Amino acid sequence: MTSIRKIATGVRGLDVLLRGGIPEGRATLLAGARGTGKTVLALQVAAHLARTGYPTILVAVEESPEDLCTSGDALGLDCTGLQQAGAIAIADATRFDGATIVSGEYDLQGLRHRLEALAGQLGARALVLDSVSALFSPRPPPEDLQGNVFQLVASFRSLGLTSIILAESHAFLDLTARGDDGFMCDVTILLRNRADGGHRQRSIEVRSYRRSPHVTGQYPCVIGPHGVMVFPLEADDTAVASGETAASRLEGARVSTGIAGLDELTRGGWFRDSVAVVRGPSGCGKTLLAGQFASAGAARGEQVAYYAFEESRPRLLSTVRDMGVDLMPFIESSRVRVCCRYAAVTSQDDLLADVLVDLEERKPSLLIFDGISSLARSWSRRMFRQFTAVLAAIVRESRCTALVTYDHDAGDVASASITADLSPLADAILSIDVSMSQDAVTRLVRLVKSRGSAFAAGPHRLSIERSGPVVTRLASAATAR
Repeated sequence: MTSIRKIATGVRGLDVLLRGGIPEGRATLLAGARGTGKTVLALQVAAHLARTGYPTILVAVEESPEDLCTSGDALGLDCTGLQQAGAIAIADATRFDGATIVSGEYDLQGLRHRLEALAGQLGARALVLDSVSALFSPRPPPEDLQGNVFQLVASFRSLGLTSIILAESHAFLDLTARGDDGFMCDVTILLRNRADGGHRQRSIEVRSYRRSPHVTGQYPCVIGPHGVMVFPLEADDTAVASGETAASRLEGARVSTGIAGLDELTRGGWFRDSVAVVRGPSGCGKTLLAGQFASAGAARGEQVAYYAFEESRPRLLSTVRDMGVDLMPFIESSRVRVCCRYAAVTSQDDLLADVLVDLEERKPSLLIFDGISSLARSWSRRMFRQFTAVLAAIVRESRCTALVTYDHDAGDVASASITADLSPLADAILSIDVSMSQDAVTRLVRLVKSRGSAFAAGPHRLSIERSGPVVTRLASAATAR
């Protein structure tokens, strides 16, 4: 059996779902409603192909060539430069925006001849058609539509072009089926943008891939400043290939919490390439621990990204400064970036895109998500669970350390659901309990989970001094595994 030659799309995470890329010399259908990101994704793929030895034709049907170039340039794809270099050519197939009079049958012979001539001039090896829905509007009878699309796809294949065909209507999915009259599209990719409560949630699915394995199911994706980013939530192929496991990555790699007594409790600090969770009731000191972790990391010369969801930026900085942790010198030296977002108006897409762009540009080794319980209460549980899974995948891929804090009150149903969603993804869980008497407030910390490591299981005392947080061991503290 002849193996299929695949071409990488260059889109973050998509080639993992495709098990290598799209098939060379064959057709891929990219379908979805308006606003799902089809054109953005197609432009990314087109620019990547053009840069990697596949001169590409863009067939502009819905938008003018100028608008397509402007969209690509805004994403940093430099479509204008690629066009000037002869790596991309744009065929203008837009129609007059007026009353359309339909007479006779559809005839695509003229368009096929134009594209054939353009492919010869450019030496084209790939083509993007945006979109087949607009090309056949108003839509002809189903049998005529199928016949015309088949002829169009067959002509692309005869020219040896790797084609990506965009379609708005899911009715075009039927056209991907192999019928008695031959071949249509080999790959079908669906993009969705669904409302989930007061927020929207994007996803991508490889519906079918003939003669090739692929990852099935819907996976989250976002549109960031540089285009579509896909989160396959798959194991790192490189790590798997090299035999590297989670335990081997964690072994011996620690990062200090910034608090001597807490480092003793955790046997040296949090693991690199891990997610540590700090939970406890409001006012127990979670934000202070997060601020100390950020300060200690920056003092060592590490880059830190601090995301907070319950306080404004001035209030957050003032709060931790009053408790002995001053982040301003590190913010001014660009070692710490603090981003405060109110959960009620924070979308999953924007937050994930911000995190990824920060990872690409600043390359922080420490990520802090303070007050993540506010997100859980503002989003649907499905969206929150997806976000935490994506967050864990980002941490593993980026080989950084994430500290997550959330409000946890015993007996609260919402707290119980957050705990259930975070616990499987956390490598370490630090729980803070608060008891009050007439004379004092007592805070006790316990490490209830530390994957792959021994730790002190007994309670330790957390004190908030003017110089910052202090953790001291109680006489009853014991060592457990």
